[in-house]
Amino acid sequence: MRHILLKFSAIFSVAYNSDAKMLEVKFNDGDVHQYLNVPSTVYFSLINAYSHDHYFEKYIAPAYKFIRKKFFGE
Repeated sequence: MRHILLKFSAIFSVAYNSDAKMLEVKFNDGDVHQYLNVPSTVYFSLINAYSHDHYFEKYIAPAYKFIRKKFFGE
């Protein structure tokens, strides 16, 4: 998956696997979460949002289960 960097955000980057409907989020603190059963429309809305953090906190974090994958950079 290719990650898209998000500037001015607590989220470092995001990537989306359309076959698995999985959104991978890398946070600036090093956490990596994989959100399951995320529609592509939600991914595109996130990357196009005026505030990535606000969109993520309002529409993704409370709505989708996630798996903590690892710390990136390790």
